Amino acid sequence: MHPLKIYIKENHINMGDFCKTLGVSRQTLHNIINYKFYPRRTLAKKIEIATKNKITVMDLLYPENIDFEVKNA
Repeated sequence: MHPLKIYIKENHINMGDFCKTLGVSRQTLHNIINYKFYPRRTLAKKIEIATKNKITVMDLLYPENIDFEVKNA
């Protein structure tokens, strides 16, 4: 599961509100979470800031290099 999806679920975040915070559509966020495409660096940085560094730019651009459950244990 994508680390951003886990973060949103565990923190009971409304997807619509989160999208507004980031300035993206729900479809864009859906595509990122479902690995249809990676965010650009600027959006990845916005996500990092919005999640207070729980999800980093590296997590978003290189998700195969992390084990999210271990990282946040």
